[in-house]
Amino acid sequence: MMAACSAAPEPLSAPAVGIEAAVRAALADSLTGLALCDQNLLTFHHDRGLGVEPLARLLGISAGAVSRQLARIHARVLRDVRRRLAPRLAADQLDRVLAIVQGRLGHAIACVLRT
Repeated sequence: MMAACSAAPEPLSAPAVGIEAAVRAALADSLTGLALCDQNLLTFHHDRGLGVEPLARLLGISAGAVSRQLARIHARVLRDVRRRLAPRLAADQLDRVLAIVQGRLGHAIACVLRT
């Protein structure tokens, strides 16, 4: 799920395509709801590929502070995606989907930011 930004590497079943579209929409809505500074931090980190140290120098804060901000933003995005998907998926399915999303969150964010 969400292996490539433009298309999946192998054909997905109709339900999987629907779930992937729902995840992308929930993630896009969640990212849009973030404060602009949080959106920018995610863009620099996930889409532009800046690591924690370069971001810390750019922002004039410690690398630890950048890491904590990224962790806080990621946690918020995951909570928001869960909330948005909960009405559409059964609880066990929701947990499986979110485990996949969490494992590939940086890639998923970069894909959504590029669209």
